[in-house]
Amino acid sequence: MNDAELSQWIRAHNVCYEVSPHFEVVQHTKRQAAYDLTLYAPHPDRSVADPGGSVNAEIWEQLREIALRVLPPDAHYDIDPFDAAYHLRAETRYQPEVDLNVEVWPHDGLAPIDDQLRHQVRGMEEALLKLGAQPKVWHQGGPR
Repeated sequence: MNDAELSQWIRAHNVCYEVSPHFEVVQHTKRQAAYDLTLYAPHPDRSVADPGGSVNAEIWEQLREIALRVLPPDAHYDIDPFDAAYHLRAETRYQPEVDLNVEVWPHDGLAPIDDQLRHQVRGMEEALLKLGAQPKVWHQGGPR
């Protein structure tokens, strides 16, 4: 899929994203170890169907393609596997959504968060916005 087709799919499926800190406990101390990028897309008919069905698996695969498109080529990351469950958020009034989570790590997995990783994360967010994804919650007409 080229960028134009991917942007069209993102708009048609109201794709939103969140970036949040990922914390780990290291030697009895909580510290930020990575960032989590989560992409969300509601179920197309806005109802609860089979969460492990082919429609949701196809949505997850497209979310994965989006994530891979915006991740820097030298990024260290882990993509969580398809979760055959709906995810409900208060921000979307508990509308059933398919989500995909990516953990983005420093090059040395035990190193603290550095400017290089922060720069990569900002770049991912800029790329998502350029493709048409919206932060947190979908708003018709664009982000608020």
